[in-house]
Amino acid sequence: MFDPQSIVEFYKYPDIHRGYVAHDIETKKIIAYSIIRIGYLEHDKARLQSYGLTLDNKTDCTFAPSVADLWQSCGVGNKMFHFILSDLKTNRINRIILWGGVQVDNDKAVNYYKKNDFRILGQFTYNGENYDMILDISGIHSR
Repeated sequence: MFDPQSIVEFYKYPDIHRGYVAHDIETKKIIAYSIIRIGYLEHDKARLQSYGLTLDNKTDCTFAPSVADLWQSCGVGNKMFHFILSDLKTNRINRIILWGGVQVDNDKAVNYYKKNDFRILGQFTYNGENYDMILDISGIHSR
């Protein structure tokens, strides 16, 4: 989904989805993007509530980041994430829920999220084992 038309199509509804895109200055190719959905995914509601969460469609958001393979471990994801974090705080979002969780055996991604103060809520099975992770941003100071 790194082609511009797919991304533009997805972001047609800015009240629901917010898009953040990074591109290579030289090639103009998209190297990373993140999707923020204000609120939570309805089909995840029961599972998220089973962890004791009280969900809020105004102050929670769901987060789906993606960085092109060649650009991973270069700092692009971190810079983009901290920009998004600042933007979400400005817009009174208090919590970030990972969209679809993260695969348990994806150590690189799990460690990335932990490094950025996400915590594991629990585990679920969907195309393998996954962790639900969340970040309470109301108490986080910008880095």
